[in-house]
Amino acid sequence: MLCVLPLLSFALTSFWSLGPLCSIFFVSIGFGVYFLFRDEICDQSNYRLYNIWLMGVHLLPANGRFPVLAW
Repeated sequence: MLCVLPLLSFALTSFWSLGPLCSIFFVSIGFGVYFLFRDEICDQSNYRLYNIWLMGVHLLPANGRFPVLAW
């Protein structure tokens, strides 16, 4: 299930037309969650990173109305 996060991150950045810097940041968080969630020792910090990614997903539709993330 977590392998979908990088693909979903890439699809959402292209759908909401983010700028290149924000796209790289958002997709890298998706890849970070995908690769770091395999270690059970650091699950608490990985869960925080996943929550940051999820908060970003919920904020992306605001970019359609107010294109603040175009840089």
